[in-house]
Amino acid sequence: MNISIRHIRHFIAVAEELHFRRAAQLTNVAQPALSRSVQTLESELGVQLLTRNNRNVKLTSAGKEFLSGCTNIVALMDDTISRAIRADQSQFGGINIGYTYIAMGGKLPQLIASFEQQNQSINIEPVAASTADQLEQLHRSELDCAFVSGTVNQTISPDIESVVFQTDAFVVIVNENHPLANKGSISLEELAKEKILLTGVPRNSTFNHHVHQFFAAAGLSPEIEYVEQDHIGVLGRVALDRGVCIATEGYGCVYGEALVTLALTGTQAKLPTLMAWRKDLQSESAIRFREFVLQSGDFRSVEAATAHPSAELTD
Repeated sequence: MNISIRHIRHFIAVAEELHFRRAAQLTNVAQPALSRSVQTLESELGVQLLTRNNRNVKLTSAGKEFLSGCTNIVALMDDTISRAIRADQSQFGGINIGYTYIAMGGKLPQLIASFEQQNQSINIEPVAASTADQLEQLHRSELDCAFVSGTVNQTISPDIESVVFQTDAFVVIVNENHPLANKGSISLEELAKEKILLTGVPRNSTFNHHVHQFFAAAGLSPEIEYVEQDHIGVLGRVALDRGVCIATEGYGCVYGEALVTLALTGTQAKLPTLMAWRKDLQSESAIRFREFVLQSGDFRSVEAATAHPSAELTD
């Protein structure tokens, strides 16, 4: 049977569009060539996959069944190609590392710089992404290592291993003219009386989950306004004295002259940053980086590193 991945891709395009001209445009193939490709596939299989006339195209029962399997085949092939490319790149020292802005606010930049200095043939490509996006890219082998916030749900991600890379206490950022700006700290009870600004991009982030969690543990219900901007936009609102915001201790203020950072008392809550990687990690360069990081400090479980139950990764 002489069937190629090209035939399958052409069939999928027609089956999904149910229109040969649109499918031809989508696959960048001339319409007559696309028709011949599908006909060749049907001939090789010995079944009719499509019924067509001058007005429409429909899938036969055999076509629907074949489409279901073909979609999985193409996805597997694309993943295999991606793995092969990544493996080839790793031989030449390429590593893709994902990170959140909280991770970059800690010791990660110094570690990357030290690693590159000691391994000059290995090039690290940092990729800024949310926790959820990083995990998805790990699953697709698009990242070698990820630095994410929260804990990894092993039921959802059984192929991912992780260790706590750092933990950060929460702080509060206020405008320099705020009544508590010169106090140095703010209690959880005092904070609950303030208008708290949180980023709504996304609203269900791990960071926001932790904030809700420690307020709930204290039986407090503060006023929270979600800003449809990233953390930089939230800080801008605080600089304009539109409210206060919560951050982690390792994160520097962008609007330093207009903002003041206060320690948060009344809670032992901490936000863990994890280093995560696939259990089947094969890149020699990535393995060397992982071991370099693991040897740089005392890595513990999330439970040992945090003083409260940690949220699972959702952002």
